[in-house]
Amino acid sequence: MAETVRRLVGKGSCKGVLFTSMYVHFVSTGFLLVSIWLVTNYYIIVMNFFYNPVTAAFLRIVGVGLLVKFLEWSVIWNVSIVVSMLEGVHGADALGLSVYLCRGSERRGFLLMLVFFVSGIGLRFACFYGGSREKRWRMVAGVGLICMGKVMKWIICVIYFYRCKEWTEERVEDEENRTAIDCSRIRAGK
Repeated sequence: MAETVRRLVGKGSCKGVLFTSMYVHFVSTGFLLVSIWLVTNYYIIVMNFFYNPVTAAFLRIVGVGLLVKFLEWSVIWNVSIVVSMLEGVHGADALGLSVYLCRGSERRGFLLMLVFFVSGIGLRFACFYGGSREKRWRMVAGVGLICMGKVMKWIICVIYFYRCKEWTEERVEDEENRTAIDCSRIRAGK
């Protein structure tokens, strides 16, 4: 643990993490803006020109599909920041490594991000509707819970990174064993 903290404090590591973080925020913000633009344009077109229940249902399905993709990719983006902190790989390389590590566990990652997404939205709405002049303690408590949720999200992302790393190593070992067994069967058959 102490070695990990010493590595994180190094100057080169901070620059790389900042670069990866900026890269991830650019990609995620771009995805959100394009998704909102698409859904808004289609909504305006459908509602103003050819409204019928089938196209409205299609729009809702597309919106939910984009949200699901955002949550699936969100775990990959968060793991890429963890990769840049712990593995020393930065930028697009960290993103590529996180995609490789998360392959096969997309559902788990989606469920993790869904929990944090729903809890974050719920806490933000509670702050928005509960925060008034007379009841500032609700606002302070809500903001404190949101910050604690962010810290928990990063801790869970680190744990998820190590689990994905284990699963990837197991998957690679299984593939190597299958290849060795197939090669021995081919040799025995000749």
